[in-house]
Formats: sequence, structure tokens, C-alpha cells
Amino acid sequence: MHDNTLKAVLDEDFENFLKSLNVYDSIKAGSEKCCICEKPVSFSSISALFPHQSKVFFCCDSPACISKLKEMGNQHNG
Repeated sequence: MHDNTLKAVLDEDFENFLKSLNVYDSIKAGSEKCCICEKPVSFSSISALFPHQSKVFFCCDSPACISKLKEMGNQHNG
């Protein structure tokens, strides 16, 4: 995940994908938080994840957080 290519992961591969990023256990423990609202994310509440400076950031499935993330992406790309 070191480029700007959009990646998609099937539900059945999501657990292994999170393990490959070394974040599975911290999500399971509830220590990973949404980068927008800072509420803990769960396996079922992650709507997006992205790398930044060697760290993985998460966005929860709250419509407000998704909208804010989209705005941030538009500002970065525009």
C-alpha cells in the first residue's frame, strides 16, 4: 500500500488483508479509531482505510465521517 492506486478487498479476504497490515489484533482489541470522529472501529464498521507515513488510518461507516473523508480527499486532489 505504498502507491495511490485504489484497492478493493472482498469480505472473505478482509481478515487476511488486515493481518497482512499488522492491524488485525489492534482492531480486535478495540484500539484502532476512526481518523475523523475518533470512535473505535470494528471489523464491521470500517468503511475505508488508507496508509499515511507508514501508519494505517481508518474511517468508520458513519455517513458524516465518510462525507468528511471524501471532502478531505477532494481538497488533497484539487
